Amino acid sequence: MTVTTERATAANWAEPEGIAPRGTLIVIPGRGEGPELYERFGRRIAGDAYRVHAVADPVADPALTTSQVLAITAEVRPYVLVGSDTGALFAAGLVASGQVTGADAVVLAGLPTADSESAAGGAASAESWEGELAARTACPTHRGRLAGQVPLLREAVDRAAVLRPDVVLMDLRMPEMDGVTAIKRLAERGVTARVLVLTTFDTDSDVVPAIEAGATGYLLKDAPPEDLLRGVRAAARGEALLSPSVATRLLSQVRAPALEPLSQRELDVLGLIAQGASNRDAASRLFISEATVKTHVLHIFAKLGVNDRAAAVATGFERGLLPR
Repeated sequence: MTVTTERATAANWAEPEGIAPRGTLIVIPGRGEGPELYERFGRRIAGDAYRVHAVADPVADPALTTSQVLAITAEVRPYVLVGSDTGALFAAGLVASGQVTGADAVVLAGLPTADSESAAGGAASAESWEGELAARTACPTHRGRLAGQVPLLREAVDRAAVLRPDVVLMDLRMPEMDGVTAIKRLAERGVTARVLVLTTFDTDSDVVPAIEAGATGYLLKDAPPEDLLRGVRAAARGEALLSPSVATRLLSQVRAPALEPLSQRELDVLGLIAQGASNRDAASRLFISEATVKTHVLHIFAKLGVNDRAAAVATGFERGLLPR
């Protein structure tokens, strides 16, 4: 297998060293782009020497793209031309996983209108993409390799659908999309990667939703490097690894008797307490008597298992009862 990391264009096209033409090119488009542009590109550099097959966008429908590539390679041994950053990584993944065994090369192609943005949102340099492409193809089983990294969780979902990693290391509180939503989106997209949460937050409102969404493990960012490595390996095996504080919190929840949920009126009162309102202020704003507010406060204390207003507010934030 040859990996060409210098961007091939119609102007500088040359056969990679040691590779003889075999008559077939498979062209894989970039994110959000149809195959027509890439088929035209393939035909420009192929002339009459090759049959050109352009397949679907691997981000929009990786299963369809995979089935199309496998259908072509079942008939012929292809010379693989890839028309974008995203497509190059996708092809490298198919080759490295052993799904496509007859390809002679993976080529990173540069189209003037198609490669202006990378799958990571346009921030990754050409050098980083080329190094990633070479690394993925050089490692048949992907073990110990970084398949990709992105600054936003929305892009992480798209990239994971293309790269099909074994483990996704995910933060929880990020702009545009939170980690719990991203974990759910991965499942919806059919991504089977294990998710290991790595975050600074270990409150009930963070831990429980992440585990319920499907996270395999949950570590805090102050974990020693050896714990992080052990967590990644455990996640790859499908085993759960939790930081000590998270494990203690979950065990406490299991052992504790189920607490009655707060009523809507009690949530209203708790919200006003969090704003610093007195019982009189709360009564005025809710149009109820001060005695009724006092009763609600006592019920809140009992249901949250606390003895004062400050603890009630702290517990309310921990359990996600109060907006942050």
